[in-house]
Amino acid sequence: MSTLCTNIDCTNNLIIVDACFDGMGLNSSYPFDITFPDGTTSTMNNSLPFSFTFTLQGYYTIYSAAVGDGSIVGVKVECGGGKENPCDSIAGISSCVFSLNERYEELECNNDKKAQQEKIKLDRVIQLLLLAENDCECGIGMVYEYINEINDIANCDDCDRDFSAITEDESGCTDPLAFNYNDAATQDDGSCLYSQDCVDVTMLDGTVKSETLIPDPIFEAWLENQGYGNGALDGKACTANIKNETAHFDIDGSPFAPSITDLTGIEDFENVGGTYGYFNVGNTAVSSLDLSNSLPSLQIIYASSMPNLTVLDVSGAENIWMLQATGNPNLTSIILGNNINLGTLGLSVTGSHSSLKISVGTSVRKTQAEGIWPTLTFIL
Repeated sequence: MSTLCTNIDCTNNLIIVDACFDGMGLNSSYPFDITFPDGTTSTMNNSLPFSFTFTLQGYYTIYSAAVGDGSIVGVKVECGGGKENPCDSIAGISSCVFSLNERYEELECNNDKKAQQEKIKLDRVIQLLLLAENDCECGIGMVYEYINEINDIANCDDCDRDFSAITEDESGCTDPLAFNYNDAATQDDGSCLYSQDCVDVTMLDGTVKSETLIPDPIFEAWLENQGYGNGALDGKACTANIKNETAHFDIDGSPFAPSITDLTGIEDFENVGGTYGYFNVGNTAVSSLDLSNSLPSLQIIYASSMPNLTVLDVSGAENIWMLQATGNPNLTSIILGNNINLGTLGLSVTGSHSSLKISVGTSVRKTQAEGIWPTLTFIL
């Protein structure tokens, strides 16, 4: 739970930030990272309480790594004195998406060669729209970026134009190699977007790959935000970017985390290691976490406060010495595999934990397993 709380003063256009509880001893000055509704950020050094002026309607996020174990809070401004909230335009953009779909269906019906290009645009716009809607709910701060890209691709200010006819002096991206290439454009307006060229890398199992599939669009957006992606929201990330991470994978505390339901792709972070190399997937909405692939360097796994988690398979991480899985009320199964180094298994007796089953490999001593949590069921 966040240690920060906020209030909105609509009369004076102020957002007031304070400690949620009295007597927390937060009188020193701390750095606070502020993300504004338009995606811009600012760092303020203040002691609690403090306030800052808002000029935009929408979501603001305030984060400080120095308060407690790291605290983040979001607040939505819905009072006078600010610019138009970009989230108010989503309904109109949704209507534009339907128009884009109609154009695609018409071209497809007529066997027009431009149909496939329209389909690429349509899929991209739908993905961006979902991200924008999630941003408006969670206050991640990237909604302007999503909406602007939708407008660039779908030309939502002119939904009724005929894409099959090239109009005179139409501007847009004229590079066929660009992600948002517009074959109807006759003048390049500098809007071309390019994804990163992913290089081949050899995985620990000997296979060679260049791209990692990321089916969850929110997880992909977080990877892009952290520099692990490929420069485009296309359901993929460059495997080399992922393998280059050797210290940790930490999504807990991110505004993206509560909306992520699928962490497929995390298995390619196979070089995370060192004495304190760790995975932290806490506060995500996944129902199953599969780390059964080989992760020989991983030392610690944090998988706590995951309300939907039922199955936790860490059998591929055979060298971890700590697994924290507290605050998971629906967890029914933990698969440890042949892990002989595990010395700390953190659990909390809530929800269905009374029926929790822990599967261990034959190389794990049963007395060691029983010593970890003697009241639970262990399956060898």
